[in-house]
Amino acid sequence: MNPVEFLQETVSELTKSVWPNREEVARLTGGVIVLSIVAAIFLGGLDQIFKQTFSRFVL
Repeated sequence: MNPVEFLQETVSELTKSVWPNREEVARLTGGVIVLSIVAAIFLGGLDQIFKQTFSRFVL
């Protein structure tokens, strides 16, 4: 396959794609941000628990 064919097929496939609208992008982005914050809080809490637990055994 030569480069010109490849580019033509790539453009053809991209035109078949269904792109999300602005509202869907905003909703999904908000979900990712919320889940990231929840995961950060959860992992931070676990870190504090492990830090306190191990400091009692080590020191």
